[in-house]
Amino acid sequence: MSKSYVSSPKNQALRIVILLLFSSFSFCWLYFFQGGLMEAAYNMAISKVGGIEGHFSPLLMALVLTGILDMIAIGIRTIGRADGPFVALDYIVPSVLLGAFTSFDGTRFFSQSSSQWICVLAVSVLMLLLAAFIKARSLFRSNDMASGMAVNLMLMPVMFGMTVLLGNTDELYHKELLVDKYVSAGRYEKALQVGRSDEESSIVLGRLRADAMIAISKDSTGAEIGNRLFDYVIASPSSLSAYLKNEASRDSLGHDNLLLAAALLDRDLEKADTIFSPSLYKEVLPKFFMQAFVISENEQARDCFPDQYAREADNYRRFMQQYEESAGKPLQYRRNSCFMDWHDSYFWYYQFR
Repeated sequence: MSKSYVSSPKNQALRIVILLLFSSFSFCWLYFFQGGLMEAAYNMAISKVGGIEGHFSPLLMALVLTGILDMIAIGIRTIGRADGPFVALDYIVPSVLLGAFTSFDGTRFFSQSSSQWICVLAVSVLMLLLAAFIKARSLFRSNDMASGMAVNLMLMPVMFGMTVLLGNTDELYHKELLVDKYVSAGRYEKALQVGRSDEESSIVLGRLRADAMIAISKDSTGAEIGNRLFDYVIASPSSLSAYLKNEASRDSLGHDNLLLAAALLDRDLEKADTIFSPSLYKEVLPKFFMQAFVISENEQARDCFPDQYAREADNYRRFMQQYEESAGKPLQYRRNSCFMDWHDSYFWYYQFR
């Protein structure tokens, strides 16, 4: 390639465009998608070295790291004395570093598998070889700004892809971090809105949501865990049940509600009937508790809360009617046929979990 290409205003403009493109991606990746993860990694690193935990600013972190990566790319081009128009190749190392340092999985840094690294290495070598081949064969017109822009804009998504491949894109883990942040800040309602309609969950999410429900219950006359617990998919009912039983031993105020919720998770309605004490509740029972007592035909619930019991009994009748309509079908078909209308009821949980 001719030196005139490197120093030409067209090439300078191209380098600026690619720099801005990478900087925008890096900032968005760090601030919007990895902010919670980087904060968790920061807190763990501070605790490991025995330092004092300070205020973490995702915005400042994103700006500083993006600036460092930009300087690395500029340094690579300067030190390497690159003489070609493939500006995007300067960002191979920054893109790999960006992905590598956002791979924290809650316990360790650099959690990528060997197959991920092999894939990134193969793609990087392939791009470098392709650029060398094009340069050797003079297949690229050095004075063609449009062609230079097109080639580099095609290469940049490959760089971004390497970052995404190496970074932590586990959606459930990111939601765990967000819910934990809200719970720690006392924003319990906000925490309970995260992933409410998801069809996947985790053990950690289940426990964090239970913590939020317990905290809300302490500030109200109702038992929120009985009103909200089965609004969500529960990844491991036995694990969450054990967690609630342990919490009940430390929470005298919500002791019965937590044990009752644990019994419902275990689908042990006989145990639930023995725990139930109508005097703990005023005008209504928490929704899921009442639904469980409708299934078990609990007489105390029926006599103390007749109107609510009648409403839920009618709902249970309609659920069983829909369930029986799919009689003879495979279990998965019956689960799916009732899921849309009843997935957020204890009736569905009791029948299909």
